[in-house]
Amino acid sequence: MFMTTAAAIRFTPLDIIRTAAVVIRARGYYQPLSRQWEQAVPTVLDVEHILYGRGPVLNGDGALMARAASGLPAALPAAVLEWARTGTAEQGTYRANLARVARAAEATARDLPLLCYAPEVWQREQARQARKTQAAADAVLSRHQGEKGERLVRTVEVAVIVDQRPRTYGYHVQERRLIKLRDAEGNIYIWEARVKDVTTLPQQGARIEIRGKVKQHDTYRNATHGDTAQTYLSNCRWKQAS
Repeated sequence: MFMTTAAAIRFTPLDIIRTAAVVIRARGYYQPLSRQWEQAVPTVLDVEHILYGRGPVLNGDGALMARAASGLPAALPAAVLEWARTGTAEQGTYRANLARVARAAEATARDLPLLCYAPEVWQREQARQARKTQAAADAVLSRHQGEKGERLVRTVEVAVIVDQRPRTYGYHVQERRLIKLRDAEGNIYIWEARVKDVTTLPQQGARIEIRGKVKQHDTYRNATHGDTAQTYLSNCRWKQAS
């Protein structure tokens, strides 16, 4: 039976959230306990082993978890706990149950699944809110750049890369990516990249200098955030920005 031998041992919700945050950082994923048949280690199992001193789940886990713990932002567990305590029934059953457990002085083994999932959900909500904030800023700041056919040179950040379905020409496969770029003034550029080798493309988050021809001006319409001017580029060449 799951965790019966440790049922009497108690920890604070912060202890569990901190440990789960370390595990998720170390593994690079959250894995639910309900999918134990998959190769990925369930997050709750990792947290249980650490908290109850049962030793590493896999060889090398001790060093892996230690590196993750040393790199974890110090304020993150407390921020997740505070967020967890504010959940309401209107936000769903999980948030309501999590809030009940997070507000308690102690947590038991049965509370592990609820609390271990909290850092993952919090991170998703933070990312979603950041996207909303950025989208609103883009709508305010972005302006169409250049004239159709004009060649532009811009220093930009690779904001988003979206995989698109590849095209096949005989025995040749053309990979396609929709790359969203943003310059320091908040102007948005769209590069519809078509390449044989995706490793020749910049990575998301990279700061690059791009040269391209203005293909068209377009407007991304969004009823929530407002309309965003976008400049489409073609025949692009790029290099890392100095």
